[in-house]
Amino acid sequence: TKDKSLVIADNGPGIREDVASLIFNEFFSLKSDGRGLGLYITKEILLRVNAEVNIVTDESMKVLPGANFKIKFND
Repeated sequence: TKDKSLVIADNGPGIREDVASLIFNEFFSLKSDGRGLGLYITKEILLRVNAEVNIVTDESMKVLPGANFKIKFND
């Protein structure tokens, strides 16, 4: 696309507002046996290739009703 982005989405319950600011933090997980590294590692790898990942919060921009993440590849 023109804006060099990709949206990853699912139709699950989505991301709670109270934890949205924490989900990219190292070791943050809501699962009792979770390690909390998946989104942190994703963010770090994307930063190394001059890209970024963010949560899509605007309902009109969501692809599916659950969690939506936008990966933007910078120049």
